[in-house]
Amino acid sequence: MVELDSDLDQRTGEHDLVRRLETKLADAGICSPAPPPMSNATPFQQPRVVVVIPTFNERENLAELTSTVADHGYDVLIVDDSSPDGTGAEADRLAKMDSRISVCHRAERQGLGPAYAQGFSWALESGYDVICGMDGDLSHDPADIPRLVAPIARDGADLVIGSRYIEGGAIPNWSIFRRFLSAWGNIYARRALRMRVKDATSGYRAYRAEALRRLNVSTCKAVGYLFLTEVTWRATASGLRIVEVPIVFRRRSHGESKMGGRIILEAMALVTFWGVRARLPGQGVKPEATRNIDLDRTGGPDP
Repeated sequence: MVELDSDLDQRTGEHDLVRRLETKLADAGICSPAPPPMSNATPFQQPRVVVVIPTFNERENLAELTSTVADHGYDVLIVDDSSPDGTGAEADRLAKMDSRISVCHRAERQGLGPAYAQGFSWALESGYDVICGMDGDLSHDPADIPRLVAPIARDGADLVIGSRYIEGGAIPNWSIFRRFLSAWGNIYARRALRMRVKDATSGYRAYRAEALRRLNVSTCKAVGYLFLTEVTWRATASGLRIVEVPIVFRRRSHGESKMGGRIILEAMALVTFWGVRARLPGQGVKPEATRNIDLDRTGGPDP
């Protein structure tokens, strides 16, 4: 009985620690005070919206995900890194059945950042007003896309992030360890890079086209999921208006997670490098001036 009580006390302590970290992240909902929108950031009547979905071995999830997104009235661009499980072929099949779905095939596995950069470039060239990004594993609910688009279309926001760490956001089925790493990592990135965003690693987001063009994400140095933090840092440094809306992030339905301990450690190392460099005399905040460290090339789910 004593041992059981001890285990229970330990688990309770772990839960309390994670809750305190998550509460610290959720102490404010919107990144305010926010700078005013860009001069040409005007509301849209009916914006053209495309959802960019980078994939690697997501064949089992693709049909359900793309059909749900398209049913909400949005176009879809699948950016596949030559998945060995046939995701690219499945994407082509779906595109033939639905004209709202487009596919970009990449010759080799190059990572989440380059996949997003190529997809965003395609979307900008195609004349979309709002460009969204989301995971390909069904962890992001497509029903939330209108809530991401609304602050841009209605209020002139530049970047809208689906946040797990503001009031109303949640991660209902993650382990204590995974929640701790994610919460701690976000707090560390916020402080190291002096950002007000609560969930800088979230992959569920929407960009105003003009703002995305200004960020020039093709020059980002991070290859894996840290690309998302780098883009957020650039947006902060550029004075863009960033809004966070709560989302519920769920564990993937099919397939295997691409997240690992090495990826997290490497990401923390690069965030530390950025933060130290920005504090050096005469450097200031220069997110574009970073060395090209080849982090994980898999992307993975939101950490």
